[in-house]
Amino acid sequence: MTRPPPLLRHGLVVAATLLLCACQPMGSDDRRAGRTPEFKRNPNPTQAYEITALIEHAPGPFEVVKGFAQYSAPNCTYMLDRVAGVPAIPEQTLPVDFAKADEGTYVGTVYLDAMLDDDYFGQGVCKWGLTISRIELRAGQSPADSIFVSWLDKAQIDSGSSVISHLQRRFYPRDATIDSMLVPPMVRDIHVSDHVFRIQLVPRRI
Repeated sequence: MTRPPPLLRHGLVVAATLLLCACQPMGSDDRRAGRTPEFKRNPNPTQAYEITALIEHAPGPFEVVKGFAQYSAPNCTYMLDRVAGVPAIPEQTLPVDFAKADEGTYVGTVYLDAMLDDDYFGQGVCKWGLTISRIELRAGQSPADSIFVSWLDKAQIDSGSSVISHLQRRFYPRDATIDSMLVPPMVRDIHVSDHVFRIQLVPRRI
């Protein structure tokens, strides 16, 4: 199992707050004030990948299946706080719709170029790229329900490499002390059993 990326806490997945926008570049007043800019989506993305999620030995039905794609522009920085001098890299999270294709199979589409390269800070064009794409599954609509997560990073998507995550069945549908947990990364070659189920993510260029 691959190690979780920095945007996901080890062993504990917290649903991310989404910010969706399509606004003009940051003005000079905004830059001086240190306000977070509102980034634009690419109106004509072309680099599409189909992501197929295969769920095996599920502990029960999943009423909620959501996908997300996280992007960053590492060649740019801006100040979150002008007084404290706190720099930040532009980041954006976009939703990915996963449709049920069969029992235990969901399919979604991710665009590598979903964000628009532009001069947001008056310092040159920010180059956006995908960092990870993830899928989240919950038994129901209750905020107390566990969130089970699997993800692919950009290198895995580019190479068409599938990834398998093993998750603990005992957290379904919820647990009083924790939202959701992956089997620790040091556990390898674990077989599907009464204790775990697995999510396999398979990327394909379309």
